[in-house]
Amino acid sequence: MTETSQKYPEKIDLENCAKEPIHIIGKTQDYGVVVVCDPLSLAITQAGANTGQFFSVSPQELVDQPLSKLLGEEQVSFFKDKLAGKDTSLPLEVKVSGKDFLLLAHFSGINLVLEFEPLEEVRDSFFFQKHLTRILNKLQASRSVSELCRSAAGLTKHIFGYDRVMIYKFDEEWNGEVVAERKEQDMESWLGLKYPATDIPSQSRALFLKHRVRMIADVHYQPQAIIPEISPLTQNPLDLSQVDLRAVSPIHIEYLVNMEVGASMTSAIVVNGKLWGLIACHHRKAKFISFYQRESARFLAEMFSTKIALQESTNFINNTEASEKIRRQLVEQLRENEDLFEGLIKSEVKFTDLIKCSGGALFLNGKWSSDGIVPEKEKLKSLLDNFIAKKEGNIFYTRRLSEVFPEAAAYKKMISGVLSLRLAENKYMLWFRPEEVENVSWGGDPSEKAFYDEEKKRLSPRKSFDKWSEQVTGISEPWKDYDLSTVKALGENISHVLLARQRNEIEALNEKLMEANQELELFSYGLSHDLRA
Repeated sequence: MTETSQKYPEKIDLENCAKEPIHIIGKTQDYGVVVVCDPLSLAITQAGANTGQFFSVSPQELVDQPLSKLLGEEQVSFFKDKLAGKDTSLPLEVKVSGKDFLLLAHFSGINLVLEFEPLEEVRDSFFFQKHLTRILNKLQASRSVSELCRSAAGLTKHIFGYDRVMIYKFDEEWNGEVVAERKEQDMESWLGLKYPATDIPSQSRALFLKHRVRMIADVHYQPQAIIPEISPLTQNPLDLSQVDLRAVSPIHIEYLVNMEVGASMTSAIVVNGKLWGLIACHHRKAKFISFYQRESARFLAEMFSTKIALQESTNFINNTEASEKIRRQLVEQLRENEDLFEGLIKSEVKFTDLIKCSGGALFLNGKWSSDGIVPEKEKLKSLLDNFIAKKEGNIFYTRRLSEVFPEAAAYKKMISGVLSLRLAENKYMLWFRPEEVENVSWGGDPSEKAFYDEEKKRLSPRKSFDKWSEQVTGISEPWKDYDLSTVKALGENISHVLLARQRNEIEALNEKLMEANQELELFSYGLSHDLRA
């Protein structure tokens, strides 16, 4: 069975929590209603359980009926024109049972999903234009990533009025940190607190790449089932990945309640296709944000993401340019010296000058040479033979060596970070970084895991978010993308030099063979002449 053909599990426990299929949860929030149609016939195939509340007609009465029963022929005709032109990106303002709604349409596989939310009074266009102009000006004026984060948090709070707005940044292990915050004065600050990766599991992070803005209008909402649960068109549960109204995992709802949050809105910060972080908004009571406001939040997040990408690209270029001169010098030394040790570690410029490190080691055809602070040769040999040489790929790096190679715990103060480059078989370059003891403040004890609640018959999240501090050891400064790029470029340069040497050696050998052949021919000629004589 494929993932989408599985039903949402009746029981979420410690075994399946990490794989909770929240995209097929089969329910919606109750601030609007979902209707699903066959896009060819526009016959209604599924409907939310709350159609009676909004449309004064039950879902059972709507299923198998034409969409015109709900919208009327004129509105359906207009909608068909939009659908034919594939113009469904913008919402339509429609009237159903005398009430005004905003209609959002999109496809989920072959299902046409229609989301209806009550149309609130739309402020004049100048109001939104003013906000967009403010967003552009404020973000353009920011000169660093930290300033950008503070500006984005301030703008979001000013525009949308949530009690707390945080810029939440992921690290390489998907732990999150609050790097900027704007809040009401009577609220405790969470600035600088970290949260474990399990607080936002992988399936939730994946959904943020598909649906960039997520609003929970009221954590105490009543989930509304989609009827029937299985799509008649696909015989699978409906994929709600891109549905604004998609219901929320009961585990996440309890998590928010434990944090004393009444409503939330979260916008994805996506940099170069990867989830960099989140703009997380919390309110202490229910708070509804209209579609047009959510679009402003989306625009702000996209502008913020673009500026972050630009800042990181500039930082990448500056760092790679700084190492370019060193790399060129290393390559020149290699061309001038037949011995790789001479060219890389015994000349004026050493390979350890290329990137920030405390030391490094070369292993070439069974011989070691090192520079700076490095473990003893026996420990280097064990690290290479029992760990690094077994890794796939030519580049390997970690900032937590003792966690992945326990033997390294004996020298973690000296070496906690390692970056290795395999040049060829029995040819390796290693860069090292020392341990950096760090005092980390968590939003609650990170070792406090979710637990199975017998009373609720499901998994429950941790309840405490009090500041919890610990001293973290065995971790080095992280390796940056420009470190990896620079090392990779050096590896390519060395490969070219080695290939050129091999080519020269082969050409020299060919010349010797040709000379030997000529001498053999002369010898044969002379021998033949002597025999005839």
